[in-house]
Amino acid sequence: MIDMIILFAGTFFGLFSMPSWFRNKSKAFWIPFYLLNCIFNYLSDKILVEKKAIEYPVRFLPKVFKVNFIYNFLVCPFITFRFCLSTNPASLKDIILKLLIFSLPQGLYEIILEKKTNTIKFKGNWKGYYSLALVFAFKIMSLGVYIILKNMMSKREASSR
Repeated sequence: MIDMIILFAGTFFGLFSMPSWFRNKSKAFWIPFYLLNCIFNYLSDKILVEKKAIEYPVRFLPKVFKVNFIYNFLVCPFITFRFCLSTNPASLKDIILKLLIFSLPQGLYEIILEKKTNTIKFKGNWKGYYSLALVFAFKIMSLGVYIILKNMMSKREASSR
């Protein structure tokens, strides 16, 4: 029962957060960023599931998806979107602080879910701190993609003037 509540809460959070992506003036920037983030999330999750490091006993459309669709396509991209927005502009010290503020709760939540629910199970040698490190790594990678896309868009806008 709690597993389904968590899945519905994630779906609700993701769907109702989605309009904030499109309130931003530069939809042409955020849509590719969102799609790239979804692809990163999906591929890494798919690899972990295929390597039997992680399993999702209770998930959305279990006959279709072996990965956590709701987290990969709704929850994580929004958190990453907010993280990248909060670091613009920011000093290295502020970026590290915001990385901790956004990643630590997200990684710890995953560890708690593994211990208390059937929404995620770590298998084999996979440990919670690996998941925490992966969340940190993906936030850093996403920030790098954000900076690259932002620079590309700025150059395109400057050349079109």
